[in-house]
Amino acid sequence: MSFIELCLAGEAAASDIDRYVAKWHAGEAGHDQTLPEYLGMTWAEYQQWATRPSVLPSILEARLNGATLADELAESEE
Repeated sequence: MSFIELCLAGEAAASDIDRYVAKWHAGEAGHDQTLPEYLGMTWAEYQQWATRPSVLPSILEARLNGATLADELAESEE
């Protein structure tokens, strides 16, 4: 399971993301995956998260709601 899937299943916390990224960079996990794939993010989600880590809760909320990140962010601004 990806980091995002583990978060949605309640088996990981959003605050654990740095540990998952470190495991990927150390070659301990996700050997045949890009970092976004290993984390379970789309490229658009990854781009947003990489430049603005505080968006992670919105990524998770969008997934829970079956929405895109763009839709979730637009809704949260209303």
